[in-house]
Amino acid sequence: MTTEYFRLLNIYKDDCSVCEENAAMLKEAVKQDERITVFDLNFNGDKREFNNWLEQNSITDAPTLVAIKDGKILGKIHGSATVQEVIDLFSEEAES
Repeated sequence: MTTEYFRLLNIYKDDCSVCEENAAMLKEAVKQDERITVFDLNFNGDKREFNNWLEQNSITDAPTLVAIKDGKILGKIHGSATVQEVIDLFSEEAES
């Protein structure tokens, strides 16, 4: 049986307190579900490079967490998030 891996795109801004809270929460989420891999995208610096993708997926601000599996967006959380909310993004996919 192969293990499924999930990717979580953490879109953040510099000097953003909610973004910092999410970063700490994401460490805990990864501890609870080791299948989750977090990739960071700095909305201030990396936005130019990913602008088309962000616009196509209606991502206009940070913080935003984007759950991705097999190149498909499973769900998004804008703003503050909990560990359970992040795990649930992937749990819903596992049930279907």
